[in-house]
Amino acid sequence: MTINRLYGLVIGGVIFILTALYAVTEYGLSSNQESIREEFGLANAMSAMKDARYYTVQVQQFLTDMGATRGDDALPEAQQSLKGAKQSLDRLTVYLPEYTATVADLKKQLDALYNSGFQMAMAYINNGTEAGNILMKGAGGLDDASVELSDSLNVLANEIATCLKVSSVLSISNIEQTERVALISSLLSAILIVAALFVLRQKTLPDIKKLEASLHDIAQGARDLTVRLDEKGDDELADVAKSFN
Repeated sequence: MTINRLYGLVIGGVIFILTALYAVTEYGLSSNQESIREEFGLANAMSAMKDARYYTVQVQQFLTDMGATRGDDALPEAQQSLKGAKQSLDRLTVYLPEYTATVADLKKQLDALYNSGFQMAMAYINNGTEAGNILMKGAGGLDDASVELSDSLNVLANEIATCLKVSSVLSISNIEQTERVALISSLLSAILIVAALFVLRQKTLPDIKKLEASLHDIAQGARDLTVRLDEKGDDELADVAKSFN
């Protein structure tokens, strides 16, 4: 094998090793990005879920205040809280579109809560305490609607929290795995590159030293024209020896 071809193979091998190292690292980083993106979405969904629960409590509170004060001063706040709860639920579906149907059901329960609370407040205002208490504590009243919606929100919140916990564990695992793979790949790449350079050295340096020794012998032999160089091999050094002889 010629020296030129040997150098070409070594250079090609080094490029292949570095390309493989890059591919492995890029794959690991892509996996990490996907895990982090999923975790980010779940975290934002959890934040939206907390906002929805907060606004839901506010709806119930403002409607209850209407009944307690026998006035509708808190009605705008109740309506605004209802709007905020729905917007928070809509924001949740942006990050977790697979929960669109669930969110639609929650909105229906939210409307039922508002309607029950509004009817209760109007009963307190127009018909007195007893009428209001019936619509608050009676079957299908505000308390029942509140419990039903609260349970549904808790179920969804627990599901998201579980997914977020699993996603966090997976992200950490992926990062650690990528670090290990990158380290091992780097070490293997370094070993292979050093081995390739060592093979190149072993293939060329001994022949160069032999040629140097032969030329030295010729120089020491002064006019001894019978001295010949070693022509063994099929590389460039052998060609030099043949040309000299």
